[in-house]
Amino acid sequence: MECFRFERQVSGRLRLGCSVPAGILVRPDGRRYTVEARFFSMHSSESVHFLEKFSDSGGELEEISGAIAASIPPGYGTGSGDGREVLAITRPAEKPFRYTSNRFDLVMVPLTRISPIGDIQAAMERAMSFRPHVVVLTSEYGARLALRHLPARWLRERLSMAIGNATASVLREAGLSPPLVPGRWTPTG
Repeated sequence: MECFRFERQVSGRLRLGCSVPAGILVRPDGRRYTVEARFFSMHSSESVHFLEKFSDSGGELEEISGAIAASIPPGYGTGSGDGREVLAITRPAEKPFRYTSNRFDLVMVPLTRISPIGDIQAAMERAMSFRPHVVVLTSEYGARLALRHLPARWLRERLSMAIGNATASVLREAGLSPPLVPGRWTPTG
């Protein structure tokens, strides 16, 4: 509970609101605490990172908060200053967001990373061992991995389903047509 109180104290000192692309995390570290702060650029996927230790006594946290506030570069976590709202895009860093907005300042805040599982070839062999009638590919990245690691003939012999038009485009470009693309898809099916 103390960590939450400290996080709120730092956020208040820095005047951070819900629309600011920044994060504050306080963790216990023995008899001390570690405060970690990250501020994201309003115009790229870059960020600045602060990591400091403090004790629960006196104004040490207030002093650290002031030092962090003084060190934040312009355009990091503070908006553009023209009254526009901030829109945080959480797409993986490997999937850039290709749009612009006249209404919002767009800031990239990647929350996930795209990478294959450890032994991709073993996973593909396992998929083939089931002898599926239909192969459902749920992302462009997954479709490209399947095309790279599964035999083309094996893929052509199965009905392919693509979740989303971008995934379907990858399959069409590889000559797997026509993949089925549902008109509507939801997390619950």
